Amino acid sequence: KKLGAALARRDIERGFIPDVVIPIPESGRFHAIGYHQEFCRQLNEGAINKIPLYDEALLKYPYAGRSFTLSTEEARELEAQIKLMVSGEDYYQDLEVVVCDDSLVRGVQTRANLVPKLRQLGIKEIHFRISYPELRSHCPWGKTTKRGEVLAEKFPTKQERINYLKIESLEYNTIRDLVEAIGLPRENLCIDCALEEINKPPF
Repeated sequence: KKLGAALARRDIERGFIPDVVIPIPESGRFHAIGYHQEFCRQLNEGAINKIPLYDEALLKYPYAGRSFTLSTEEARELEAQIKLMVSGEDYYQDLEVVVCDDSLVRGVQTRANLVPKLRQLGIKEIHFRISYPELRSHCPWGKTTKRGEVLAEKFPTKQERINYLKIESLEYNTIRDLVEAIGLPRENLCIDCALEEINKPPF
């Protein structure tokens, strides 16, 4: 929730108030709730006069497995296709929608599966808000991602990633946001994948 609130504060500062905020279930739910609650808090304080609707336009098929951890792209894409279903409601036509998720790693499932499903709802603008900082490299400890797979390795600039994903905007939290939200010292966190250089000392 704290990470979602941090991104909401930045959107409010730049004057961007979406029509709807939705999570990617289940990984983005509390992030989306925190994002929405920050708008509610600032509305109550009189800082803004409008808030986005919180809704769940995507439903998770409860018997699907984790697509992120599968070893091949083909298996990940198949599981992703099964995992998320779009809502049957039709009021998203021509709306600006913020989509909250915990991380953006390879981007392949997002581009090939998730974004087209959201466009089916008639959403005019898709704005991704990612709670974890930019993944700048693969995991140097051999967990899940391999060299060359991470989206930022393929597309170094944020605008390139926006173009690749076919969305309207993309924002991440910072490492400082992450540290403050967790409440542990930075030196206790494994954040090597979020650093600019894979061989750079983490602290």
